[in-house]
Amino acid sequence: MKKVISLTILIIISLYFFPSQLLAVDFSISETRIDAHLQANGDVQVTEHHTYQFNGEFNGITRTLRPKDHSSISNVDAYDQNKSLKVEKKDHLYKIYRSGADDSLTVKLTYTINNGVQLYRDLGQFYWPFFDDSNESTYEHMNIYIYPPSPTDNVIGIGYDEAEGTFRANKDGVAHFAMGKVNDGQNGDIRVAYDAKLFPTASLFADKNIYDDIIHDKSVLEEKIAKFQNKQDFFNLIAPYLIIVLTIFLGSIIVLAFLKKRRVAWEVSRSSAFHSVLPKDEMSLPATVVYMGSMSNRSEVLSASLLNLVQKGLVRQKSENEMEVTGRETDIHHEKILIDWIFYKIGKNGLFHVDDINNYTKNKVNHSTYQNDYHRWLQAVKEEINEHDLTEKNTFMRWTAALASFLTFPFIIFFIVFDLFTWMFLTLLLFFGLVTFAICYRPRTEKGLRIKQQWLAWKDQFNQLEEKEWKRWNQHDQMKAFIYGLGTNDKTIKLKNEAFSKTLPDYNNGFYTSAHSLIALMVIADYLPDRFNQANQTVYASSSSGSTVGGGGGVGGGGGGSGAF
Repeated sequence: MKKVISLTILIIISLYFFPSQLLAVDFSISETRIDAHLQANGDVQVTEHHTYQFNGEFNGITRTLRPKDHSSISNVDAYDQNKSLKVEKKDHLYKIYRSGADDSLTVKLTYTINNGVQLYRDLGQFYWPFFDDSNESTYEHMNIYIYPPSPTDNVIGIGYDEAEGTFRANKDGVAHFAMGKVNDGQNGDIRVAYDAKLFPTASLFADKNIYDDIIHDKSVLEEKIAKFQNKQDFFNLIAPYLIIVLTIFLGSIIVLAFLKKRRVAWEVSRSSAFHSVLPKDEMSLPATVVYMGSMSNRSEVLSASLLNLVQKGLVRQKSENEMEVTGRETDIHHEKILIDWIFYKIGKNGLFHVDDINNYTKNKVNHSTYQNDYHRWLQAVKEEINEHDLTEKNTFMRWTAALASFLTFPFIIFFIVFDLFTWMFLTLLLFFGLVTFAICYRPRTEKGLRIKQQWLAWKDQFNQLEEKEWKRWNQHDQMKAFIYGLGTNDKTIKLKNEAFSKTLPDYNNGFYTSAHSLIALMVIADYLPDRFNQANQTVYASSSSGSTVGGGGGVGGGGGGSGAF
């Protein structure tokens, strides 16, 4: 019973705070036609037809009708094929009830705008926002028609924002705003003026003439449209040349990068010596492992780096799960950091047991220190890699690509502003191509490529290696191959090492007493990655651990929008 009550309360709270998300209806408004008939007394009789396409169940539609100052809206009625529909009003929101599912619905809405026409001495104007920026629905195809009280040859029409440039005068003075698609969140006021004599019974709104003001506004708007068209024509003219230049430039630097890569590869192939066992040491083994693989397998990299200290003789194994420091003299900075971290912070006095990791990370106080020490060690490994100049330092091509992308970006903005979306899309593709090149182009030097190729070639050779040949290797190389496979988390190398190790005479004799035994390494390697993985999960888990009606945007107030429920 308590669960039912709790669930009910949760649902009520959710409905209160997130009604639009929970009660959302999937719909589109495919066709909208608005006919506004201006009356001689200054009122406006409006008929709207909205065609909805519903996907799923629905209960009806909504229409927000927000009047302007000095006007009001009355007599709101709705019909479906001449059948009257229930209409509920709350503030300026009208809910029109007509339920169904997966249906196409055309609703006819009629209402009166009282004092909708503003009468001046010379003209009567209808200046109205049928929608504004509070509208949350897109009208896929909208037409608005304004009819004078009686036929006339004189009509002045202006459209603003989304209605800009859409006015045309039809027969008998009917003003038509062919607006097409109108996206949600947009304004689109329409303004139509007729001779004041057509409104003999309307009340005077202001005792002045407004013809010159309207003509001035119309001229300013037409000048704005002309400037827009001129600039659009200009950018439309230069766009093909820009695309050609950028394409040639991007193609050229890609070709140059490819040729440079081939030259470096040829030089490495010419100068590299064949290694029958393992590549020679040009970096420490941890740095090589990090350079050759990703850091997604951080537990294996840490384990391999720790076992590398054993292989080098800086650490010895006391038992299957214990190690102790035998010497701290090393010229490699990250090895010093690792010894101090593992054996003197996690462990004690140079002695480390695999269970020390979990014991250390159980205490939340140590989590921040654990992360800091790990990143300090990893940064030191990366610093060693950087010291060997394995990637090209020459950044001329990268900076050239970055500069070209920077110069290209303003054109993308201009193409968007001037509605040249095809050119915008093509320029955007080239922009991302240049940015990608600038970020990702880090060619390897001869040394970097040599190390990469030699270890990849060694892996192929190792996969084909016979047991008898592996047994001829010295223990140092066997241990190095095992540590490399563990650090890179290469399953084929790890399985091969395991298979070879099982043939050694001491494999089944428990912990091998030699401090530098391959079997001893394999035994503790069974524990270490899991322990480090658990510690990482513990540490990083700890660190990581409404439907509204908007304000109107129409001139002098007013506005509205459409929706469904």
